[in-house]
Amino acid sequence: MEYKERIVYADLLRICAAAAVAVLHTAASRWYAAPAHTFNWEIMNVYGGLTRWAVPVLIMVSGALQFRPVSSFNAQQLSCKEEYRIIFKKRILRIIYALIFWSIVYNGYHLIVRHFVWREPVMFGDIAAIPLKIIFGPAWHHLWFLYIVIGLYLITPLVRIFIAHAQKGHIKSFLVLAGIIGSGVPFFNFIVSKIPALSAYRVYFPAPELSGYMGYYVAGYYFSTNDIRKHTRILFYLLALVSAVFTILGTSYWSAAGRPEDFLYGNILPTTMLLSFSIFLFFKKAFGAKRLDQKQIQTLCEVSRCTLGIYLFHDLVLQIFSLWGLTAVSFNPIIAIPLIGMVVFFISLIVISLIKKIPILEKYII
Repeated sequence: MEYKERIVYADLLRICAAAAVAVLHTAASRWYAAPAHTFNWEIMNVYGGLTRWAVPVLIMVSGALQFRPVSSFNAQQLSCKEEYRIIFKKRILRIIYALIFWSIVYNGYHLIVRHFVWREPVMFGDIAAIPLKIIFGPAWHHLWFLYIVIGLYLITPLVRIFIAHAQKGHIKSFLVLAGIIGSGVPFFNFIVSKIPALSAYRVYFPAPELSGYMGYYVAGYYFSTNDIRKHTRILFYLLALVSAVFTILGTSYWSAAGRPEDFLYGNILPTTMLLSFSIFLFFKKAFGAKRLDQKQIQTLCEVSRCTLGIYLFHDLVLQIFSLWGLTAVSFNPIIAIPLIGMVVFFISLIVISLIKKIPILEKYII
């Protein structure tokens, strides 16, 4: 297999994002249950605030890879129908298979634990509800990501046309508008809602085209194909640092009533967006010109190709660990969260690597 065309920083971003997801979910698994402002809760809040970039960066990497070969698509002169046929067959159908499989696995595991561990009755209706959960989703808390991926793939051919004919300024304008309207307005409304004298007011600016994860998808392409000036990158890094601190302190402050307030953890907020953009730019700058030998690239590529599977599988490891009493608060969370997160990541990597050796499983579930 040839690895010369691999983008090193994109593979590294995928791997680091998958590891960050494992750490994030380790911290989040007890965050809502722990009393706010206890030592354990505050440490989980810190780790949660520092790893919120993981999923947005995965989407950015996907956008960078999806839209990079714009010229090759034009050269093939594919019709809209033909392009959708290819995307549906090679990408969307595989995601649907994975969604169905892992939804059954997680819900089945939950019913088994309910019956044999918690000694609760499991009715036929509980089993029959699983297909409905898949359709109306998300069927399990972290599988929401697959629904987002399917949606992004569905609009990829349309966005590809925009990118193919847009000038740099057009794409930059889209990102600015998405940041201000799709991200900034909800953030502003949240801040206003916390001010007693203004809590009844909201900025009403319904523009769904500029909200959601499309900004990350297009930003991945923009940042991957344009050189960002040094002072702009430094500004991003500084804003990312401020954003991370604000997310952690703001979440702690607004959780003062005793109920955890997770609004600032939102993936679409400016704070998360700035942190995600900065991580992407840092990896591109640090590793964009990195030259690795064939063996190193092969290893990097193989691990990178496991990242979706790691994302899908890692929560099962966390569920089993929790059943055994091993959680973020089993011992000092400063150590427990990253340690358990990394153990979960490497166990998931080993299992997914083995699954990928079975062709039919590799094709349909990861």
